[in-house]
Amino acid sequence: MIKAFIVVNNHAMVRLCRFYEQLVRTHPHSFFIRFGLLCLVINIACCLSLIWNRLRVFLVFLVARCCVFFFIITFCVCLLILISFYFDYDDQAVDKQSELCQTVYKIVTSRPDHLCSFVDDSSTFGPDTKLVYRHFATLYFCILSDRSESELAMLDLIQVYVETLDRVFENVCELDLIFNSPKAYTVLDETVVGGLVLEINSQKILTVYDQLQKLEKMHSSLIDKLQVGS
Repeated sequence: MIKAFIVVNNHAMVRLCRFYEQLVRTHPHSFFIRFGLLCLVINIACCLSLIWNRLRVFLVFLVARCCVFFFIITFCVCLLILISFYFDYDDQAVDKQSELCQTVYKIVTSRPDHLCSFVDDSSTFGPDTKLVYRHFATLYFCILSDRSESELAMLDLIQVYVETLDRVFENVCELDLIFNSPKAYTVLDETVVGGLVLEINSQKILTVYDQLQKLEKMHSSLIDKLQVGS
């Protein structure tokens, strides 16, 4: 399975980046959330037991108000913790991806030309991740994949992607990826889906790309007609 497809230039600028493996980390506030949920269950049980035992109305009302108040406080605290966790998760995921891109750049630019394009560094990428790259002009096309993928197949995938881009942009260069990045991502999404290689035939990829472009033009023209009619 492919974990990431990264295109970086000679100056450490990322021109294209697609991650297929979601970054996962342990919840930092799991203990507090479990404690809050336990308190909530205890409060509900106490309220039900008081009502079931038919205590005095005033006592039940007083205890119920205290339980409801404590429930609201506990719920708000848990909600704030969850919101902070998800925002922190997104920020850390982006930071980790940027750090990984910079690590890939340092590795591929520091390797001499006579070395092969395969990097197997468990200390950097983990025990089940390897790097395959190719250097074209000012761009490095890099693929991070697990050990089930063949290095030669990954090199062939990069070659197919570059050839397709070359046919789309007519002699592709770095500026095409800068000013037409949606097209580059469209070609990549027709080649790799969810980390799995979907198509390696450049002509078929180009055919699907042309069909998508025609549909996009038809959609744009239809919107223009509706705006003029209104």
